[in-house]
Amino acid sequence: MTATDAREQEHERERERRRVFADLTPLRTSADYRRLWFGNTVSWVGQGMTALAISLQVYDITGSPFSVGLVGLFSLVPLVVFGLYGGAIADTVDRRKLGLASAAGSAVLSMALAGAAFAGFHRVWFLYAIVALQAVCAALNSPARSSMIPRLLPPEQLRAANALNSMVMTFGTLVGPSLGGLIVGLAGYQAAYLVDAVAFTASLYAMWRLPSMLPDRKGGKRPRSSTGCASSPPGPTCA
Repeated sequence: MTATDAREQEHERERERRRVFADLTPLRTSADYRRLWFGNTVSWVGQGMTALAISLQVYDITGSPFSVGLVGLFSLVPLVVFGLYGGAIADTVDRRKLGLASAAGSAVLSMALAGAAFAGFHRVWFLYAIVALQAVCAALNSPARSSMIPRLLPPEQLRAANALNSMVMTFGTLVGPSLGGLIVGLAGYQAAYLVDAVAFTASLYAMWRLPSMLPDRKGGKRPRSSTGCASSPPGPTCA
């Protein structure tokens, strides 16, 4: 067997492994993407916790399944309306600053929920308002995060990065509500909201470490990484 045949077999085995297991190449090669991915994972879990805690609190206040259903409506409408413009806004401003602002807004809203719960301020209209504002922040944050990835990774790693992002959303959707129910049962609504507020610090830290991401109107120029190196495939080269 020649060396070329051996390399081809090794590449084939690697492709087979990637069909079965997630391709972790983006996490291994880019520290910026790794921080962003981890921050998103923690944030998705925290958001799932808060979503369940708010629904439980609304039912605890009203005893009405209809009122609980309105939580979803107050979340969906702003998400759809502002989601129509979130991508356009992300294409015209610094995506890092937009991601930081929207993540900070979500963290502040979670702290407001925790503060109200600790103070015994149980008002359904307040919870609805917070849910709507959280949806606005999410509608602005999501396209900002998504548009950051092509600026952090070479084109051949984008498919693997998108798959990893899908895993994050699925993981957060499944684990977040389960963990939220456990925390609410053990320590109350305020604990779940407080944990969510703390969880957003992971996302804020990840975006804080990213390079500036101004709209690329000329094309072909990649941003400098947080280490001061120009990120270009196959690897970073420092000036």
